[in-house]
Amino acid sequence: MTSLKNDITNEKLTNPKLFNEQLIALTEKLNPIIDEFQKMYVLHKSDPNYDEYRSSFNSIKENLNSELSDLFLLNNSISSDQFDLEKFVQKLNIRIDETREQNKILGKYESNLDNSVNASVEMINDYQTLYDIQYLKNWGIFLCILISSILTLKVFKPMEIKSTT
Repeated sequence: MTSLKNDITNEKLTNPKLFNEQLIALTEKLNPIIDEFQKMYVLHKSDPNYDEYRSSFNSIKENLNSELSDLFLLNNSISSDQFDLEKFVQKLNIRIDETREQNKILGKYESNLDNSVNASVEMINDYQTLYDIQYLKNWGIFLCILISSILTLKVFKPMEIKSTT
């Protein structure tokens, strides 16, 4: 899997600021052209046979059509980038889902490791307790042997015979 940063830099998306600047430029051009078109339309419709009105109307109409075609191209560019962005977001969603699945698997593995560590610590504690108990038993047996040896020696001590002479 490639890194997310590489995926983002590999996408050929246009900066939205550029679209915004182009739209502002077109709007600034279109507003005067529309105003002029309205004037010329009224004049041309009032006297369609007058050549100056007709040529001015046709000229401004061509300018308006040119700007509208630029606006249409800008709209297509935005739509194309939107489509590319949607595909990129779908790729990201797929990667997010894959990462979530991987995270679940790793979470289970980590849980098993934690349980193993806890079990190991518990076994160490159990063996420590068993050792302590056996240690105390050994000392108890040693003391019992020592006491029973002393008692045995005292009980079965050879008797001294006293002479009465």
